Amino acid sequence: HALRARHDAVMVGVGTALADDPDLTVRDMGVVRQPVRVVLDSRLRLPVDSRLGRTAGQAPVWLLHGPEPAGRAAWLAT
Repeated sequence: HALRARHDAVMVGVGTALADDPDLTVRDMGVVRQPVRVVLDSRLRLPVDSRLGRTAGQAPVWLLHGPEPAGRAAWLAT
C-alpha cells in the first residue's frame, strides 16, 4: 500500500484482475488521493461486478483494450 501511495497509477493485466479480483487501492494509510487503476484487457473481459468494476466511481479505472467486442464497453458509461 505504501508503494501504491507513492505512485500515480497501478497497472495489472486482465489475468491478474480475473484471478485475484483486486481493489488496487491504498487502504489504511490516511491517503486521500487514490492512484489510477489501469487494467490491460485486450478483449474487455473484466466483469462489471468485479471489485474494479463496482468501485470505478470511487477511484479511477482505465481499461486499455483493443477493438470493442460487441456491446462490451457499454458498462463504462455508467
